[in-house]
Amino acid sequence: MTFLLTGKKLLKRIELTKKLWLNNTKKARSTSGTSEPISSIAYKLGFEYPANFSKFFKSQTGMSPNQFRKY
Repeated sequence: MTFLLTGKKLLKRIELTKKLWLNNTKKARSTSGTSEPISSIAYKLGFEYPANFSKFFKSQTGMSPNQFRKY
């Protein structure tokens, strides 16, 4: 019984994470065509440090935010 409740909690957590990711992805796409500084975009997406945003972005896309803009 405990395992089942833990599984349900885990599924809720995964769904929340997916929703947050999709929301942030939409925000990132809407700002990708601008000349707005990367740091400003990072703060809007809720990152405390722009460097963390850049690392996260690269881990997801395979390129830095600046490389993505040039692409």
